[in-house]
Amino acid sequence: MLRKLDKKHKDGHALYEVECIKCGFKQVLKISDAKKRSNSTSCNTHRKNTVSMWKSKRLCGILNDMIQRCYNPNNRSYRNYGAKFIMVCYEWRHDHKSFEDWAYANGYNDSLTIDRINAKLGYYPSNCRWISLEDNSRWKSTTNAIEVDGIIDTGRGWSSRLDLGVNHINRYLRKYGYEETVKYIKKLIRS
Repeated sequence: MLRKLDKKHKDGHALYEVECIKCGFKQVLKISDAKKRSNSTSCNTHRKNTVSMWKSKRLCGILNDMIQRCYNPNNRSYRNYGAKFIMVCYEWRHDHKSFEDWAYANGYNDSLTIDRINAKLGYYPSNCRWISLEDNSRWKSTTNAIEVDGIIDTGRGWSSRLDLGVNHINRYLRKYGYEETVKYIKKLIRS
């Protein structure tokens, strides 16, 4: 879908809003680029053509990656996101400025990554936060959170806290289950 805008690019060319046929992602392009994209069904060009409209190239990449893994069946991460009905909120998908504003208002900096608080829900303002890459890789949807005496940590984290082998607690958890693991950790803490 192609729609001419009233504003012009800094070099004087007319600007057009182009909406992706596949996912609905909107981008603003100069006329020559817009005509090329107006009939395209490919989402692979979002990043290349919208970066100049963003304050942060990295935020542009983050949003485009979210959209790709949630809406593009050809994306290698689609099976973990789009196939599980994880979606990006309409506002962010259709107005990158709202995503960028939310990011800066919620503590974004270049050392942080986006994280869904509830891994079963989609990307929208009340379910997202900015955390370090280390924390993001630590708290995957497959990570077991173990709470003992009000402290929540991963199996690997508890192993480290208790000075055990890296996967000791995770192996124990797989073998004996959650409740027995909590009892085991409590026993180790007290000894």
